[in-house]
Amino acid sequence: MSKVLDIANNQFALLSGVSVPQTIGTAYTAVAGKNSLFFGTVEFSDTVTVPTTANLVFLGINVDFKQDVNVQGTLDWRT
Repeated sequence: MSKVLDIANNQFALLSGVSVPQTIGTAYTAVAGKNSLFFGTVEFSDTVTVPTTANLVFLGINVDFKQDVNVQGTLDWRT
């Protein structure tokens, strides 16, 4: 079975472009059974959660976690 690449659960949809530093102002939970991708510069203002069957991928980025990170699934950080 193939997996779907979900670009940050559409967090970027309302912003002007992915080259702009992104701030995720609410708690972020990766979707179970999906691969979620962030790239560019991103700040998480609240807790980040990666459930057991979820994959969270950071691709060549600067990440600033302001709160807790709860990883039960996979966190893949590639520079």
